[in-house]
Amino acid sequence: MATAITLRASAFALLKYASQKVNDHTSSPAKLEQNDRLYVKFALPSNGDEYKKLISKELRLYLCATGAKSSTATYFARAYALEGTFDENTITYETRQETTKNNAGYSFNAADMPTTESGRTIYFPNEVRFGVDITPLSIGTGWVELATTGTDRPYLTTSVDDSFVCGLNVESLSPSDGAIIKTEHNRDAPNKSVFFIIYLFVYHSVITVQL
Repeated sequence: MATAITLRASAFALLKYASQKVNDHTSSPAKLEQNDRLYVKFALPSNGDEYKKLISKELRLYLCATGAKSSTATYFARAYALEGTFDENTITYETRQETTKNNAGYSFNAADMPTTESGRTIYFPNEVRFGVDITPLSIGTGWVELATTGTDRPYLTTSVDDSFVCGLNVESLSPSDGAIIKTEHNRDAPNKSVFFIIYLFVYHSVITVQL
């Protein structure tokens, strides 16, 4: 059985071309002008959905435009998958990363604002692992505002299979032989702990769990 899930933005950074050394992770809405960028990262599920099988490796990204310079124009934007993590508290336009692939296109009619639009399906998993880079296209001297907080903030949607729970892959054990003392806390016996490598909801990403 397929269940739709929503991953909402957990943090963002507005990177202004005109203020390339300035960090802004609080503006709401984010006012995007020519060459500006909006980096957004998303919260992973924490209710058990992260261990379920994805129906598809594709997602849809939703953005809400709340205002624009012109009340009659149509504004265009594009979202790109980030290829590395970013710190919303420190990143600036000057320290941004370049992204050139896995993109989704958007058009916002100013007369309909506020309006939420979805981009075409985009490739999993970097959008979830690292986030997206949103930039306006051919905006000239205009500007468009995107919601960054509240219920209208950016979000991703996908589906998981409730009938299947991903198994765990044990890639290594430490120590390679011997036994664990049941009556002794593992934190007191670090050399006798067992480590499991667990593949999570975000493919290609692993965590190490100490038992």
